[in-house]
Amino acid sequence: MWSCDFIFWTQAESQLPLIGETKGKHSVNLDKPSSSSSFHKCSEEAPKQEAVKTDDVRGLKRKSLHENSFSPMQRFRKQHLSVTLLCDQTWCEMKSVYNLLKPHIKRKEMQRTEVQIGQEIHLSRELEIQDVVPVDIRTREDGEAVKLLNMLHMIPLLEAGQRVREFPVFGVQEGVFIMGVIDELMYNQKGELVLNELKTRRQNSLPSSAQDKVNCFQGFFLVRHGFRK
Repeated sequence: MWSCDFIFWTQAESQLPLIGETKGKHSVNLDKPSSSSSFHKCSEEAPKQEAVKTDDVRGLKRKSLHENSFSPMQRFRKQHLSVTLLCDQTWCEMKSVYNLLKPHIKRKEMQRTEVQIGQEIHLSRELEIQDVVPVDIRTREDGEAVKLLNMLHMIPLLEAGQRVREFPVFGVQEGVFIMGVIDELMYNQKGELVLNELKTRRQNSLPSSAQDKVNCFQGFFLVRHGFRK
């Protein structure tokens, strides 16, 4: 058994002690790998690992610069913004961000039982006063055309004093196209236009103040962009 104090220098190799120059008169078996040789091997692998990490960091930076070069509308491939998306930010901004970054989360949420029941309630109320005719939509332009035709069909009914539901509205805010749907519209006896929004809840309780704020904000947006002169 023998002991030897190793000192790892960061300078030239000439300053490192030779293997045979150990303390005391002890022999060293050169056939066995020494600690110094393993250290040099590790020191050679370290720059390679650092180079890989550096490439990963550079790749992330390039990806970040590439994403920042696009506007949010271009990045998420949005042709327009919905009133619901704008108003959801007042409830939880992080939820809105995750819905954009992870669309499957939003799709999974829309499949919940509470959401499906709410959609059925909206459809049943719409069928009380108007018929729904299925239309084969093949392109995005077809969908926008159907919304315009529905709006043009509802305007004369609204002016005649009837009640209309699921009324589409459009608007432009700071160069961004915004779309929304009003649950119910009608004129009262004073000739004032009345907007009613139907909100379904999972629990039999009144909404909180934060939810009331979202609903008021949504109604404000619908009126602002639906009936701007």
